Amino acid sequence: MAGVPLFVLVFFFGAPVLSLPPQLLPGFSHDWLYSWLPLRFSLEGLRDLFYFRQGFNLSDPLWSLVSMGVGGIVIILLSVLKKHPQPSVEVDISSNSSTI
Repeated sequence: MAGVPLFVLVFFFGAPVLSLPPQLLPGFSHDWLYSWLPLRFSLEGLRDLFYFRQGFNLSDPLWSLVSMGVGGIVIILLSVLKKHPQPSVEVDISSNSSTI
């Protein structure tokens, strides 16, 4: 939960960065924001498809997205093996709660 504000800020500032061509971005935005956004892979593929008429040129972006997806699935599957502490339930039988 500690990383959620950082995640939200990156995607909040990432939307305007993705709307511009990478050549028009300042150095900071290109190096620190654009390079860390996972949506840029699909955006580069769509730009090639729409503007440059190269067809489905998704080889590099597709491998990047697939590797992130496989990594996420592996982490989810490995989380099953994590031991969770069992809650201890204590029953107090010495209490004198009698109803008349």
